[in-house]
Amino acid sequence: MRKGALFLFLLVVLFIVGLTACPPEVSEKDLEAKALAIHDRILSVDTHCDTASHLEEKNWDIGARHEPGKKGSGQIDLPRMAEGRLDAQFFAVFVGQGPLSEDGYAKARAIALRRSRPSGSCARSIRL
Repeated sequence: MRKGALFLFLLVVLFIVGLTACPPEVSEKDLEAKALAIHDRILSVDTHCDTASHLEEKNWDIGARHEPGKKGSGQIDLPRMAEGRLDAQFFAVFVGQGPLSEDGYAKARAIALRRSRPSGSCARSIRL
């Protein structure tokens, strides 16, 4: 009885291994279509981006496409968000460490609020 159960167990294991070892061939085109279909059904959210620091720059426009990898391009812009089908973005605003006091906290908050508000050409680019 034990030998029969062991044999059956090994047979099932070999069957499962055989199924996973030889997956069906999927073309690159079919794989991309499947990925895009999944992407269209989900909400795509990036929960951290440091591009907010660029919003203070007068000549930096979040509505213009900035080539990835180039100095000053930032991590994200609206055209690249659309290309990547990104639905939502959380922007991070870095504020350097100051004194841990009521006055220090107030100054840090003021800096963060100033940096998080678009101005100049950037403000004209954002259409919600």
